[in-house]
Amino acid sequence: MNMVNASASSYIDIEMQSQQLPKPQEPTVSPRPGEKTTSGWPAVDRPGRCFAVLAALLLFTFASRSEPATAGSTVGFLIVAPDRGFLGNQEIRAVFDDFAQRYAPAALAFVGRDDNGMGSEYSDYLSRALADLEHGGATDIVAIPLFVSSSDPVLQKVVTHLPAYGRTGTLRWAEPMVESHLIRQILLDRAMAASRDPEQERLLLVRFGATDETGENAMRRDLERYLAYIARYLSFRETRAVLYYDRSAPDAEKKNKAADQVIVEAAAKKGRTLVILATIGPKFDQTMALTRWFGDKLRDWDVAYVAEDLLPHPNVLLWLQKTANAFLPVSPAEIGVVIMPHGATQPWNDAVERAIAPLHSRYRIEMAYRMGDPTVIQQAVQRLER
Repeated sequence: MNMVNASASSYIDIEMQSQQLPKPQEPTVSPRPGEKTTSGWPAVDRPGRCFAVLAALLLFTFASRSEPATAGSTVGFLIVAPDRGFLGNQEIRAVFDDFAQRYAPAALAFVGRDDNGMGSEYSDYLSRALADLEHGGATDIVAIPLFVSSSDPVLQKVVTHLPAYGRTGTLRWAEPMVESHLIRQILLDRAMAASRDPEQERLLLVRFGATDETGENAMRRDLERYLAYIARYLSFRETRAVLYYDRSAPDAEKKNKAADQVIVEAAAKKGRTLVILATIGPKFDQTMALTRWFGDKLRDWDVAYVAEDLLPHPNVLLWLQKTANAFLPVSPAEIGVVIMPHGATQPWNDAVERAIAPLHSRYRIEMAYRMGDPTVIQQAVQRLER
């Protein structure tokens, strides 16, 4: 087994809506927050809310299916996260603390497999978190699940039991991580860093936690969505979704041996086999961690293993922020306009800017000349987001 250290180089997949133009097939390319672009502009580390107006006066906006809070309500964010043990929970708290600085009131609640509603092992964590939000003035609670997808059996139990806690105000659930391109980018980053020649390699995407065949099938579909995203950029010889059952589930031993066999058979084929985790697993310390345990299992198999969970990664905080923004009203100060005229020589460009000069008193405006160049657009958006 070869251990691979993956470094990120994120791809910003701008989701846009238009009344007249189709959604672009390829995303705008951007580095990870904090890195420099090829033109020297720093990447932003917070989600933007901007409108881009084209020369043809077509309006685009970052897509969202969530309804923002109504006037007069105060939104509080409940981050529901898996109990990963000491070190893993430290990683989650670090992300939450950064999030809470800008999105108060916010509260964090850890949950685990033994959560069965009021009076069970994890109910105190949820009760305290909800009370903290209420004391913070929240009248509209949005629960953001720090889980890979809604197919996670632990999350499903929390969704079922949370209304019984009986807090005042409304309670809504945000979409889980699988719905965001920001999370898919983490796996793409890992695959790009580990791959040498994708057309001669196999990619196995691995997830843990299934408890029955219904959950297994749902988790497999989630992994296949990730694989489809990666396939837009890397043409692997073969890709497979590998599902492991929770050790307490019926038939777990039989199912997990079958998952092992998928990896063994892939490793025996000609060419490299990459194994990447699409999970947020237990991490009590550096040695008592899912990544370490699974690496020990793979030790005698000829695979290139990326020993990293989805956390820690800067895109997770960015995902939390973007998710929260979808539930908050947009203030005028948060609206920016990118105008994209064809552009030419300086006299032509000066004439264009004189034409739009009256708009500056109403909007924050940046210009992005030429024919929809992704780097030029990216720079304009980044200037607005500062």
